[in-house]
Amino acid sequence: MSGNDVEKNNRWFSKLETGIPGVDKQHKELFSKTGSLSLSISTGKGRDLANSMIFFLEKYVLENFNFED
Repeated sequence: MSGNDVEKNNRWFSKLETGIPGVDKQHKELFSKTGSLSLSISTGKGRDLANSMIFFLEKYVLENFNFED
């Protein structure tokens, strides 16, 4: 998969918005982070971001689920 394909597959679209600014902000950050990870993997550098992505996802899940409750 080329870098352009990765960017297309990880793009935020306005139709994904919930209308709740805090939730939308968190979701946009998730798209951004997963896009960066996908691009790193496609260029052979996925291991460089793996640990930071795991920490981000752990924090994201806790914060996002608490916020949405």
